[in-house]
Amino acid sequence: MPIAAALYNFPYVKEIFISQNYISITKDKSVEWFEVNSEIRQFIKQYIEEQKEITTAGYQVRKPANPLNSDATATEGDEISDQIISILNEYKTRGSQ
Repeated sequence: MPIAAALYNFPYVKEIFISQNYISITKDKSVEWFEVNSEIRQFIKQYIEEQKEITTAGYQVRKPANPLNSDATATEGDEISDQIISILNEYKTRGSQ
């Protein structure tokens, strides 16, 4: 994914998870979030504003390897997505006060 490759250019980025409406980044211990939060947010904002490619053309979402686990995986993913969205909404609400 082009945006993921670009984010991995930051030396402290350890993992990236991309969903339809958010990006989650895990950093290493070399920096604190308060040191890099603005830099990462600005980079993502500018990347999107410049309408750069987010995913590679023809990219398709991976399906679970084991069809017996597909329901559990989907449920787990949905719960995690809901938690992340809830946290982001709470952060957004606090920021607008």
